[in-house]
Amino acid sequence: MKLNRQQIIARLDEYLEAEFTFIHTDELAATLSPLKEDNQRFILRWAKSLASAQVALAHRFIVDVVRVIDDMDRRTIEEWATAAMDVYDASGLYPAMEVLRRVEDFAALSREREVGCVLAEARAVLGNFANGLSGGGLPGRELKVAAGEHAYTDSETMYLPAVVSIMDTREGNFDLLKMMLAMQWAQIRF
Repeated sequence: MKLNRQQIIARLDEYLEAEFTFIHTDELAATLSPLKEDNQRFILRWAKSLASAQVALAHRFIVDVVRVIDDMDRRTIEEWATAAMDVYDASGLYPAMEVLRRVEDFAALSREREVGCVLAEARAVLGNFANGLSGGGLPGRELKVAAGEHAYTDSETMYLPAVVSIMDTREGNFDLLKMMLAMQWAQIRF
């Protein structure tokens, strides 16, 4: 059953120790009350966990998660909240608050980790692919593959992005990396 504003305020007052912290839970409840029941309960469960580490983290989490709850999957939100707690344990409150404020950056990095193709992991295969394009390499020299900000070549080294995550799958991103390499090879060759 969906929680009403008063029920949310009661929970937030308890989790955020509103009596001692002077956090205005009525404002937070106003942002949570229109949400679907499962989103309300999910957010409140994580707010309680974060509050057990630091009340200010829980408050920041609620403020920021409401913006992204419909756009991010639950697993990514859980990883984001856990990362904030880990940073809090290692470095303190202000760095952890920065992790929470930069939720969009965390989501983008999470997507890169999930579907991205990492050049360092594919470098050996791509080097063999480059040499195979001309039947064993260009006469008299071995081409190198290295990480760069974008795809380009200086005619000795083919620079490719360190991570490619444009496509929806890891395989698609590997194919895109191979196409970038083929274009750089063709530029050197012709």
